[in-house]
Amino acid sequence: MGNKKNINNSNLAIGPYKFTMQKTKICVEKKYFGFQFGSKLEGFLIKNINSINFFSSNNKIKENKNKEFFKKALMEKTNLNKMLNHINAKINLISFLLVFIALIVCILPTSIANSGFVDFIFILAVTAFLMQFDISRKTTFIFFDIDDKSKKKYTKIINAFKELSKSKKIWFIKNKKSQYYKTNAGASTSLDRKESNIEFGNRKYIYTNILPPSVKVSNGSLYFFPEFVLCIEKTRNFKDIDSAISLIFGKIKVSRLLYDELDISLSYSNFREEQKIPKDSEIVKYTSKFANKDGSADKRFKDNNKRIPIVKYGVLKIKGKENFYKELMVSNVSLLKAFLQNFQ
Repeated sequence: MGNKKNINNSNLAIGPYKFTMQKTKICVEKKYFGFQFGSKLEGFLIKNINSINFFSSNNKIKENKNKEFFKKALMEKTNLNKMLNHINAKINLISFLLVFIALIVCILPTSIANSGFVDFIFILAVTAFLMQFDISRKTTFIFFDIDDKSKKKYTKIINAFKELSKSKKIWFIKNKKSQYYKTNAGASTSLDRKESNIEFGNRKYIYTNILPPSVKVSNGSLYFFPEFVLCIEKTRNFKDIDSAISLIFGKIKVSRLLYDELDISLSYSNFREEQKIPKDSEIVKYTSKFANKDGSADKRFKDNNKRIPIVKYGVLKIKGKENFYKELMVSNVSLLKAFLQNFQ
């Protein structure tokens, strides 16, 4: 019942905004001490990837103090690629808070050092306002209006992620590199892994009327929506850099993957675990810091008696177009097997 509630929920409250999706229109209420943060209200209504509508306060039909109504029949038709371009443009708008901080640090350092309590409170108030202002103007609202068949399919995806989230440990693999066999307990490849997690709900900059599962990956996250996946990552790739600010701080890149285009597979890794062993993992064998090819301890090295466990982990490989490739390492192999079956 909880999953159905998430998918069918037509009400969405975010900061000063309350959205209600009805059969023929979207109602937006603005209540924040009489102020509206950000620029115009805009977003997307998606029935399926071939039926996407764009709504904006420029096309508002009726305004009654704190309410705006957007009639579905009068919304602008668009497509998935245009939606992505819109999200990328909004999410990379210049941050007014960043400009404000730069001005304070670079232009007014002496004034800050000599400022009193009132000035400090004023700076904090402006910072809080600009933070909310930036988030609001960079946020894109996406409403999903999906049929019963799509709801059932999406509920299955959500349940698969909920089961996988029960694994004691999940990591994303940042990179792999070759290493000298002798000094790494018989391992010829080293994995640079970082702890990951699975969460459910809306995140900064993109809000929907569902609670999508998301997985943390290198420099960003994967968001699993009905019919497609959004990958939101910070990149410093020179082909994506278009300003001095993005060169220094990086640029957020939003890309999409259709489920039909994804190639998801399972493999296994016997990992030399030198950290705490998750309770739901399987120890295959033990080795030494300096090992012979047969796995035995190399007695030529002193203090080589410590036993290091080799643990079997599951590896989820996610491949997509344009060289998209991510790997997740999961401590509970059986949960990962079940996830793959339910997800597909």
